[in-house]
Amino acid sequence: MTYISKNNGYLHKLPSVIENANYKSRLAREHDALTESEKRYRTLFESNQIVMLLTNPENGQIVDANPAAEKFYGLTHKQLISKTIEEISVSDSKTIVNGYNNITENKPSCLLSRHQCSDDTICDVEIYNSPIEIDGKPLLHSIIYNITDQIKNLEEKEKLQKQLMQAQKMEAIGTLAGGIAHDFNNILTAIIGFAQLNMNSFEEDSSIKEDLKEIHTAGLRARDLVQQILSFARQSDDEVYSIQPIHILKEALKLLRSTVPSSIDIRQDLVSKSYNIGSGIQMHQVIMNLCTNAAHAMEKDGGVLKISLKDAVFNEKQEMLGMELKSGDYLELKVSDTGNGMSQETCESIFEPYFTTKPMGEGTGMGLATVYGIVKQYGGGLQVDSEPGKGSIFTIFLPVSIDPKKKQEQKTSPPPTGVERILIIDDEISITKMLKKTIDKLGYETVVETNSLNALKLFQSKPDYFDLVITDMTMPMLEGDRLSKEILKIKPDIPILLCTGFSKKVSKDTVSQIGIKGVIKKPFDYNKLGKIIRTTIDHSKKVSDRVKSAVC
Repeated sequence: MTYISKNNGYLHKLPSVIENANYKSRLAREHDALTESEKRYRTLFESNQIVMLLTNPENGQIVDANPAAEKFYGLTHKQLISKTIEEISVSDSKTIVNGYNNITENKPSCLLSRHQCSDDTICDVEIYNSPIEIDGKPLLHSIIYNITDQIKNLEEKEKLQKQLMQAQKMEAIGTLAGGIAHDFNNILTAIIGFAQLNMNSFEEDSSIKEDLKEIHTAGLRARDLVQQILSFARQSDDEVYSIQPIHILKEALKLLRSTVPSSIDIRQDLVSKSYNIGSGIQMHQVIMNLCTNAAHAMEKDGGVLKISLKDAVFNEKQEMLGMELKSGDYLELKVSDTGNGMSQETCESIFEPYFTTKPMGEGTGMGLATVYGIVKQYGGGLQVDSEPGKGSIFTIFLPVSIDPKKKQEQKTSPPPTGVERILIIDDEISITKMLKKTIDKLGYETVVETNSLNALKLFQSKPDYFDLVITDMTMPMLEGDRLSKEILKIKPDIPILLCTGFSKKVSKDTVSQIGIKGVIKKPFDYNKLGKIIRTTIDHSKKVSDRVKSAVC
């Protein structure tokens, strides 16, 4: 309080004294308000469960951190304020600098970053920055949220969406492949059938017989190609038997050479002539997937693609990528490239379904997953050696099997014959012609129908005339499965064989439930066709005889 003496001129001093007193009072109030504001801010800063940092925008030095920040980063207050924001961030410096630039422009900002904690854990964080002035110093106030779980959930959701899209794409490819397979197999049935039918009509040294053999071989290759398409599209149950990989690899590499750029030198060292139990189609998939991946790694600059096949022996058990190999003899297939190579992290993920390092639209992410599944199914093993800039080596080990003598015997033994009457139903005229000639040659009497409704009427008119019915599956008006049901209503003990080029409706379970005795897949093999006809008729007669004996 200021006292003014009553002396001459004291009234002139009064206004300035009052003004000075008001000014001091206002300063005191502002100071008290600022102190109270800073106290409230400090209480909020210290007690808040959200991570908060104060940093110097000029150099990124952390000048203060709340207890929540200490807990999150696993560092003491002293340790935190000795660091810069760049030292706890693993994001690129450009992102950090942009966050600081905003404070100089007095703009709040929000950015995504990644921060490292004391236990080396990397966390995804969302940072809200805003300018603040404390004790006259401009600082950056950062509120930090840990969004690691949200990011993981989002990535998982995106991964599932990609998988769904991939599954839908594969389903569409499968549908297309099924249609192609049906039409191609119908065509190939006539080509292979007529070639096989007429080969035996000529002497061994006949040039015509040689030509027919070439047609037959080409037809078989086309048949296998259709099966490869179906297998890729997950539309085929591959038969497993004893195969000799060296021949499959040679065929696959011929196909590969026409699709790989000339800048890639393909070198092969195929020595082993051993057999293994498997599927020729799946073996073809393995080599094509490995080689196309290798070629892709060298697509830009070219390089050397090496494929080798030799014998290997393990005297004790081996562990390879989750596969256990017993001791014994193995085929060793090795595919190497001089491409970009892969990091250890990538190597650990390449066999996961839908994982791909290729750009969008250039890879399904299923190639190596398919390879892994096939090798594991065969009881084999798989190794990967790769380093960035040093190329990659994929090594596969497959158990060796015995030379299939039984299969050779089947080739030389002629098909059995018969005298029974057979009804053949197929809407493809070329196939009915081929089937009639083939089955007639085996001694049977055949009747052909290309219209399923007419065939049903014929059977109704004389059901006891026929000993066997062979019907196609896919026909207009009345499909093979429905036709078979109607025929079995008329004569329940009539044996029926169902032919199919491809149909998702046909399986062992579905045909068995109907009462159909067997399925013949197009294109036919002359020997197999003769054997299944004879076996089906004989089995049906035995069942019929047992029923008659039981009744008597």
